[in-house]
Amino acid sequence: MFHVSDALTTLKKGVMFVSEDRRGVGLLLDQSIETNITVAAMAGFLAACLMAIVMALAAGYGYGLLLNRMRGSEMMVGNYLNFSVISLMCIAWMVLPFKNGKIIWAMGSGVRSTITLEENYEKILDNLWSFDVFGITIPSGTLLLVALLCLAMWLFVRSKAGIMMSSSGSNPMFGAAIGIDNDRVRMQGTILSTVLGAVGILVYSQSFGFYQRYNAPIMMAYPAISAILIGGATTKRATIGNVVVGAILYQSILTIALPVASEMLSDSSLSEILRTIVSNGMILYALTKLDGGKAR
Repeated sequence: MFHVSDALTTLKKGVMFVSEDRRGVGLLLDQSIETNITVAAMAGFLAACLMAIVMALAAGYGYGLLLNRMRGSEMMVGNYLNFSVISLMCIAWMVLPFKNGKIIWAMGSGVRSTITLEENYEKILDNLWSFDVFGITIPSGTLLLVALLCLAMWLFVRSKAGIMMSSSGSNPMFGAAIGIDNDRVRMQGTILSTVLGAVGILVYSQSFGFYQRYNAPIMMAYPAISAILIGGATTKRATIGNVVVGAILYQSILTIALPVASEMLSDSSLSEILRTIVSNGMILYALTKLDGGKAR
């Protein structure tokens, strides 16, 4: 975890006690401190992204090696590996020697299940160049980053490496016939997707303002699967347009469905269950509509 300097926070609080006749100087000093805090928070976020990318490269490489040895059983391997890694990390969060009091339990050991980012880089991208429209805050920084990543992916799939990856994935025998190393391309795709996922969860967490540990990541991929399928993607083809449209439709459905369900059912604990039902229901609906409902 990367934390904003406590000295900057203390100094900022001290500015509040500047006398009335020095208010102008105090305002300038406060603005300078705010800028320093923002820079420190952005530096922490970028450092977290860098560490996540390094670890994702190693994890993606190992996962790619496993997939190359388990051809034809990727979905089963992915599910079992997901549960295995989550269980392993649950043990790791309890036994690793973390010392920061803000992220460990009060008993002195083990990482908390939820770690807030309030004093670190909470909404660092959301607040970057944000503005209000009819009382609605537009998170310009986050939207700009998503747009840049979409553009980068759109350019990649049209590059030589992207075309080779598409050919190898759609027809491995044809790819091998024209000289494509399917194992190498599969490795590249696995590493790339792992890196994007690592950076993506950091962007997600800074927007919500917290990290979740232990069993929280088990169902993390299902909303993304649901969104991209309802956006028109198939098991063989997905585009940036499917991602954007699917995200809008998925969030719109949840925004409408969950408040209505909460009004009908008084038990607040049912909201998460209903969200899961809606998410998985959309996945089933989208899969039944593949190829006119004749998908195999």
